Amino acid sequence: MALPVSIAGSSKRLMRSPTKLDLEPFVEIGGAYLRDESPALDRPLQAPGLRIRAMADLAEVQRMIEAALPGAAVEVVDQTGTADHLQTTVSAPQFAGKSTIDRHRMVRAAVQERMDDGAIHALSISTATPE
Repeated sequence: MALPVSIAGSSKRLMRSPTKLDLEPFVEIGGAYLRDESPALDRPLQAPGLRIRAMADLAEVQRMIEAALPGAAVEVVDQTGTADHLQTTVSAPQFAGKSTIDRHRMVRAAVQERMDDGAIHALSISTATPE
């Protein structure tokens, strides 16, 4: 029996039943076997096309926005329970005279680091100026 193996983005087949030694340098993830080249088990698996995402810390996201927009009232809500689809409501004096798209860009820029590392997959933004 051939076993499908995914190595560095390619698909290869073993032409016999795999033995423990065949699979030792591999880690099974979602039915695919990926080569584990990490020297320590406590380090995330690094493989092309594989992203291991950390969950966003809602308090950290709130602090990031508050640091970028001093004096802002910020609320961050987890929409799905997975901590990667977030909804933010931000009221900041810096939004006065800004278009909606510019306001959203300001908020997104504040959390861009978490967007880049995959902790935030989706971000819904509501903005207002304080009265």
